[in-house]
Amino acid sequence: MSSFNPQEGMSGRPPQKSNTTKIVLIVLGILGLLGLLCCGGFGGLAWFGVNQLNEMATEDLKRRLGESPVAATELGTIESLSLNLLKTAEYTQKNNQGGGKEKAFLVFDVKASNTSGEIVCEARGQRGQKSDIVSGKLLKADGTEVELFGDELSIDLGSEVGTESSTP
Repeated sequence: MSSFNPQEGMSGRPPQKSNTTKIVLIVLGILGLLGLLCCGGFGGLAWFGVNQLNEMATEDLKRRLGESPVAATELGTIESLSLNLLKTAEYTQKNNQGGGKEKAFLVFDVKASNTSGEIVCEARGQRGQKSDIVSGKLLKADGTEVELFGDELSIDLGSEVGTESSTP
């Protein structure tokens, strides 16, 4: 009997498997990980920016609402106040469809001891400069509207990164 095995070939070793599949999977894994890190970094930066805007705007608005006798009567003690970006975008889009100069709005969800609803504020200012909230009205859950303050109440929303705001 012969000891020749045709599967072993001439060298007596089995044929080697290709490492191409492993290399492709490793490269794809590294690219996927880099993509996740990149998206996560941008997402985290956006979250941080929105959080800072929310904190700054709501704290200043709370302070200023405390100075308004109408707000004190209508709201009572503020239990929660937060900027609602989705409603801000919807309200701004809905109220700027008539053409002409566009207005900027901020919508805050409010829960207070006397009522709950939304506070809609109009903001004025130029990009990169000081923005002021010049008016605000309360939209109650029952559908009624109450003007809380007008042009006499001004809230500094700060400026964009890298620019300095000037006080008039």
